[in-house]
Amino acid sequence: MSSYGHETKLRYGCDNGRKPAVEGWWATSTCLDGIWSPKPQCIVINCGERPTVANGDVVEIGEMFLKYQCNSYYQLVGPEKVVCYSNGLWSEVPTCKANFCSVDTDRDPKFISDGVKFIGNGEKLRLECVETGFFPMYSDGVCTDGRISFSACCNRLQLRTGEC
Repeated sequence: MSSYGHETKLRYGCDNGRKPAVEGWWATSTCLDGIWSPKPQCIVINCGERPTVANGDVVEIGEMFLKYQCNSYYQLVGPEKVVCYSNGLWSEVPTCKANFCSVDTDRDPKFISDGVKFIGNGEKLRLECVETGFFPMYSDGVCTDGRISFSACCNRLQLRTGEC
């Protein structure tokens, strides 16, 4: 075991894949009354490939972290930031959960064909119905937890007054 005198300076480097926590590729620490200052410490400089998140993207890259964001109509589940630990492993990676509903008006005989419509969870959508009366008929849909439910086909006045 080595002993170092007061104010002894030590220059050190780290193993491959690591670097000193302070300064560049080499760092200096000074012995002050038996305590090294700053404490010699090596940190990981590479956790390997960035974790990918389906339906999400990396929106910020820090020295030892990544920040994720989900695409439209998806909700982040788990941590927003993923950290590169000193052991070279990434922390828990989030997922992007579907947070929308869709209806294909080309396949639903109740509605006038207008393609696929997407709406976010909690949002409303009004579609024109094939069924006609004296006035055009519409159906209001609400997206709740990935399922969309529609009202009966009614005219705008009936929908506005809640008669439908």
